[in-house]
Amino acid sequence: MPRLRQRILDILTSLYTALIITGSLMPSTGLPSASGMDKLEHFIAYLILSFLISLTVRERLKELEITAAFLFATGLGVLLEILQGIGGARECSSWDAVADSLGAAAGCMVFYIWRHKRAGENHKKV
Repeated sequence: MPRLRQRILDILTSLYTALIITGSLMPSTGLPSASGMDKLEHFIAYLILSFLISLTVRERLKELEITAAFLFATGLGVLLEILQGIGGARECSSWDAVADSLGAAAGCMVFYIWRHKRAGENHKKV
């Protein structure tokens, strides 16, 4: 992967991670009402996060990128839920952590399918 593209992915993934951390630790009084979509929002946020991490580290970790992405995204989700409970401004929710983990797993599956589809296309071109 060209260095510029890798650098852009590094920055994008870092900014997205910072966005999740900031949004998760903000007091809930300043956040818009989720109207029952909270778990879906968690799922989608962590799906995107794990896909971005897999994409970002694929050249560096080769076959471990999916494992690393899942562990990082899931660990971050659990840690943020614990910090929300400690901070007192928000509630710790084990169901949010479950939604985060399922989203991380789904993002890893999407990356796996995408990677193998690309490998098949590249193999056909040769």
